[in-house]
Amino acid sequence: MVKEEKAIEETQAKPNPLQFVWFAATLSYSLSLFQKYGGQIPSFYILLTAGGFHALLEANMWLFSTASLFKVIPFFIMAMLHIASFIQTDLMPNSSISNRIDAGLKQNETFIELVLAESKLVVFLRLIFDVILMRMSAGVMLIIYGIIFKIRIQYVPSTYASIMRLGSRIDALAENPKCPAKAKDIWAKIKEGIHNSQSSNLVSEESNKELESNANKISQIPLRGNAKKIDNAEKKTQ
Repeated sequence: MVKEEKAIEETQAKPNPLQFVWFAATLSYSLSLFQKYGGQIPSFYILLTAGGFHALLEANMWLFSTASLFKVIPFFIMAMLHIASFIQTDLMPNSSISNRIDAGLKQNETFIELVLAESKLVVFLRLIFDVILMRMSAGVMLIIYGIIFKIRIQYVPSTYASIMRLGSRIDALAENPKCPAKAKDIWAKIKEGIHNSQSSNLVSEESNKELESNANKISQIPLRGNAKKIDNAEKKTQ
């Protein structure tokens, strides 16, 4: 018994390697937001529309959670985009490499945003799975991440599009005659809840319609193969 307690204490005492990733991400996004707003503290509603603020909240949350590589994937994608932007604008501006990076980002901009949104959805589903398995602090993390994810649904078309894509897949399964009626009812209530979340007073009805329109366009992009760019799909909502 004593040996087991010592083993648990030693495990808890060992630093989580991913905590260094979250600490670096927290510092990076804090500095990014500080520079973006010139050292001023913007209003709460302005922060809600900032993708960097969403990432900062996530990094702070994961800093105190259990390790999981699923949580790293969205930050890895964002880090690659930041590195590409740094090479393009600061390290090698006006070079052939910079031009190729610029062309590649413009051609696949919306596709990359959709993949990023899909990766965040995978994290959300993983948290639900952790709650089912009753893993430590999974319930609290799911609630916090659910709030952040709801904010992204309301302000980021690619996130809303990822929900629509998943919804269409589940709809196809629900239409199967073999699908239990109870499962169909549960899915209908979930869809109604998602729809009602878009009617929240955090955003205007006009913004909701524009968000849904942009999300509809993005959701048509296949995750495999070349994706066509939809100009300024996310910028229109900001």
